[in-house]
Amino acid sequence: MVTKRWLGIGFIALGLIGLFGAFVNDIFSLTEYQGIGPAQRVVIGLSIIPILVGTTLIPLGDKPA
Repeated sequence: MVTKRWLGIGFIALGLIGLFGAFVNDIFSLTEYQGIGPAQRVVIGLSIIPILVGTTLIPLGDKPA
């Protein structure tokens, strides 16, 4: 059974993967933008949402999801 704590950890992991993916674009220089481009700003903004949701689920503990 999935608990709210594990669901929160999963959401945080998903958000962190999204943040990491946004910066992989810079590492491999896939676009002509210097620094953070418009698509990366959207990805970073959307990655913050699951991190916030996960942060609110973790304190609820071992209750079933």
